[in-house]
Amino acid sequence: LRGARSEVLIKRDFEKMLDYVTDDDSFVQHSPHLSDSVEEWRRYLAQPSTTGADDDDTKHVQYDRIHRVLARGNYVLVVSEGSRDGVHTSFYDLFRVQSKPEASSEVENRKIVEHWDTVEAVPPESEWKNDNGKF
Repeated sequence: LRGARSEVLIKRDFEKMLDYVTDDDSFVQHSPHLSDSVEEWRRYLAQPSTTGADDDDTKHVQYDRIHRVLARGNYVLVVSEGSRDGVHTSFYDLFRVQSKPEASSEVENRKIVEHWDTVEAVPPESEWKNDNGKF
């Protein structure tokens, strides 16, 4: 998933999504905002901000930094920081990956087949009740 994290989420190269995610026939999406479609997930990540701001650089969803990657078996949790419609946001993405025995390379062998997410606005530091921070 290293390539998926850096190339797709951080660098926003959404054309490479299918290098890391299975096809629509076997992909399962648990986000309440999206259907079980890899193409719809790609469009959602790529769309411009929905705030109506004139700033062309504001993305609807922007991953800026990955803080943690935790893996166990076929599950990988990626804890990231970025923004959604210009609001400082935390992203917790849980992926289930599956190996395909007929694959000819390691890249082809491990594909994301399922996705869950939790997205939350991060309040300004002045509103924190502790000094631990979100990440």
